[in-house]
Amino acid sequence: MMQLPLAYMNPGTGSLLLQVVLMSTAMVVLSAKSFWQTLRSFWTRKK
Repeated sequence: MMQLPLAYMNPGTGSLLLQVVLMSTAMVVLSAKSFWQTLRSFWTRKK
């Protein structure tokens, strides 16, 4: 029977992982918003 290795994760590591997840989510949201605004401005140009 295989045993899973147990590892200690200190609060600093948990905080770092939380920051990575939150900043990655913010980056995706803000990039999508910027891309969407660019597309909208392209579609709504006056002739």
